[in-house]
Amino acid sequence: MIKKAGRITEVVYYDTTNFYFEIDEEDEDVLDECGNVIGYGMRKIGISKEERKLPIVQMGLFMDQNGLPILVEAFPGNTLDHLTLKHSLKNTIDGLDLSRFILIGDRGICVYSNLVHLLDLGHGYIVSKSLLKSKAAEREWTYAEDGYTYIGDGFKYKSRIVEREVLDENKNKRIITEKVLVYWSEDYANRSKNENESYFKLLTKCSESTEAFKINRTQIKGIKRFLSKDILNSDTGELFNSNELNALIDLKKVEDFKRNFGYYQIITSEINMDDETIIEKYRSFTEIENQFCIMKKTLEMRPFYVRNYDDIAAHLLTCVIALLLLCIIQKKIRDSEINASNITDKRKAKTKKKTPHWSMGMNFDRIQTALENWKIEELSRQQYRFSNIREGDIKILLDSFNIDIPLKLFSKMELLQIKKKIKVF
Repeated sequence: MIKKAGRITEVVYYDTTNFYFEIDEEDEDVLDECGNVIGYGMRKIGISKEERKLPIVQMGLFMDQNGLPILVEAFPGNTLDHLTLKHSLKNTIDGLDLSRFILIGDRGICVYSNLVHLLDLGHGYIVSKSLLKSKAAEREWTYAEDGYTYIGDGFKYKSRIVEREVLDENKNKRIITEKVLVYWSEDYANRSKNENESYFKLLTKCSESTEAFKINRTQIKGIKRFLSKDILNSDTGELFNSNELNALIDLKKVEDFKRNFGYYQIITSEINMDDETIIEKYRSFTEIENQFCIMKKTLEMRPFYVRNYDDIAAHLLTCVIALLLLCIIQKKIRDSEINASNITDKRKAKTKKKTPHWSMGMNFDRIQTALENWKIEELSRQQYRFSNIREGDIKILLDSFNIDIPLKLFSKMELLQIKKKIKVF
């Protein structure tokens, strides 16, 4: 079915999300008589995407370039993103009948043991990498104006080919060649400034007055990275007077952080691919986050009412199958000869942002509503009639699948014959 639906895996996207559980305690690990872990609890305290202080379960999702899900897998909530990728590659993806693909992911999976694993199997990668965690020389090259190509006043990019000495999954040193691409976006810079404005105001107050150094738990999470470690003189044991608390703010760290606004760094194995294509392919990655929203909201994936691994995995699989069916329907609508301008979501039509090709057409909420409204009325004994099949989204769905239902009364036998004639592909 997947091949007929148009599975294309020249590009494969991978990302993680998590789901919280309304429970007080996380699941305990299963230990043997010697105290060794023989089974991990699933609902663990981890980094919640929704900033909940509750046990969570991690979920990893692979998706092809048409937006069709490939694989979903559940992990304990305290599993780091790059470890979920390593497990899924080795246990599932490596064994699938996939030709060479380029894996696209965010900086959470940017660990070279994962990337070398992909290279060893003949695949490639396009992933983002934290600029602030890169070496000083790499940051200075990024900030230097030399070599940038400008697209209007609000966007610029440049790239270079580098050789790196990295460690593979067996801790062996390897030399790889990759392209490093950086770009700056004015929109991204302004968004970063707006998101951090409250923290900078707080930092200024703390620098100017010790009275302002009264912060709550949420605020300290944001300014912790800007606090200097120079609180205690380790030679003399002298503690700084509270009036000198303004010295705790490391202004250089603040300026370095601000300097990073608007810049993004991508690394890729595709050294011969042009820069704009790399940027375009990476930007499409954000659409996988839309699939997570669909699962959580439209498909009502949460709350969970199950607790062990098999039941959690089954729940995730059921939701992903539902997502896959919605994606196939959406693709069928998109590939049909129906005028897309008549069905494109009006909210997307108003935005200037380029819409990924698999998001065009009827959105998932409208598809789900149309399917729920496609009903058969029983008028009398053995007499049935379809409702709402000549108008709105139901008509678009039927037309995209070339389903022609005449306006008449049907017997049960005739309904079965209509069902048999429907061909999805």
